[in-house]
Amino acid sequence: MACIGPLIELTTPHLLLLGDLRRESMGEILERPQSNTILHMIRVGGPYKLVTLIREAGRGGYLPEQYIANSIWQRFYHLLSTPPLVSFLTELAQDPNWQRTTAYGRAYYLEKPEMMEQLAA
Repeated sequence: MACIGPLIELTTPHLLLLGDLRRESMGEILERPQSNTILHMIRVGGPYKLVTLIREAGRGGYLPEQYIANSIWQRFYHLLSTPPLVSFLTELAQDPNWQRTTAYGRAYYLEKPEMMEQLAA
C-alpha cells in the first residue's frame, strides 16, 4: 500500500493499493507505483489538489463539511472509501491529460522523469 495510515483498514481494493504479495511478485508490485496517477497527484499537489479537482467537477457534495483538525489521514480515507469519489478519481487517473499533467509535475517538482518516460514509450 502506498499509505500506511487508516487506509490499511479499507478491505476492498483502492487507488493506493499497489499489490498483494500472495498473488504477485515483489517486482510487479514495486513497478506499479511508477504509473499510479493518483499517488503522484498526491505527491505533487497533496490531498488539497484532489479535493479541488472534485469540487471543480461539481462533486463537492460528497466531501465532508469539516475535517478533523490536522488529520491528513481522514482526508485520504474519505477520498478512497466514498464510492462516488472513488469512481471520479478512477476516471481521472485514466484520463490521458491528467496522466501527462501528473507526469510533468512529478518530473518538474520531484525531479523524477520515469512516469513521463513511461508515457512516451
